[in-house]
Order: sequence, then structure tokens, then C-alpha cells
Amino acid sequence: MGDNREMTKETPSGLFDVLKAPVRAETQEMRVLKFRAQPRWVPLSVLIVIGLAALAPYLLSYELTGWSFIAVVAAYVVAVLVFLLIPLLRFLTRTTLITTKRIIVRYGIITRHRHEIALAHISEMHLRRSFSQRIYKSGDIAVHTVTGTTAILRDVPGCVVVADALQELLSWQIASGANVRQNLAQNR
Repeated sequence: MGDNREMTKETPSGLFDVLKAPVRAETQEMRVLKFRAQPRWVPLSVLIVIGLAALAPYLLSYELTGWSFIAVVAAYVVAVLVFLLIPLLRFLTRTTLITTKRIIVRYGIITRHRHEIALAHISEMHLRRSFSQRIYKSGDIAVHTVTGTTAILRDVPGCVVVADALQELLSWQIASGANVRQNLAQNR
């Protein structure tokens, strides 16, 4: 799984609490990680809005009257909405929660969506990191289920640590499932 010091530095202690208390986690669902996507779009959006703000006095130095003034102001408002506010709302409304039994992704600005993937149904995971994602230490985690569907967790911050935590949870769940089956077989 890697260096435990790295795991404690970037990951909440939830995973370690789960692994220390396996009996409680077998019967109850415990929260392990909760995160939002890495906001890599912020620098570009801020530069565009600052550039538009710097351009505004130049455009307003012309004697714009009537419709031309309204068109310039409307274009600036639309640009701020498109490049700053909508991405900010998307960022604030999308969360991912990893528990001992499932992965829950919630998103949506107007219509809220909730997708759940049971850890027992995960067959494999892939980690993909583009150049810009490596700069921000984020990445995409593709989770493949036994039913053939794939869910992609996009721009996961600290993706290597999160992928290791998911692998640890999967292996822990397989081991605890074997213990439960063994206990059921002994009680028959």
C-alpha cells in the first residue's frame, strides 16, 4: 500500500479507524473519505475574468451608447457566468463519499443526482493522470464493476492515496467476507 506516513499525512484517519475496528465495520457502514474534485480550472477562469475586467475600461472609453453599451455589459456578465460562476457551482455541488461498503457520488446544480457503487461489486480499478493532473497531484480513478459498468471519479485530489485506500478497503472487505462465511459455516 505504500508508506503509512504518506497515508496519514493526506488521508483522514477514517481508514485507519476502520482497519483497527473490523468487527464494528463488518456490521456498520463507516465513513472513510469525503472529497471534492481538484479545482484545476480556477487559475484559467480567474485569468479570463481578470483579462475581461482589464479590457472593460478600454471598451468603455469608446462612447458607447444605447444598445452597444448594453451588449458590452451583457457579454461581460455572460463571460463571468460561463467562466467563473457555473464551474464554481459545479465544484461546490459535487462530492464523493467512500464508506466501508460503497462509493457514493452526489452532483448537480438544479437537479441533484446520487450514484452508488457497492464495494462488493467492484472488479477492478484504473488510475489515469494527465500532465496537468500530475501538476495538481490529482487524477481520474475508473472503477469497473462485475456488471460491466464503469464509473469514473474525475480529478480526485491525492488520487494515489485514495486509490491505495480503495484497494485496502477492497482487500479488507474480501478478508472480512471470508470471515463471515467461515463463521456462518461453523454455526450450521
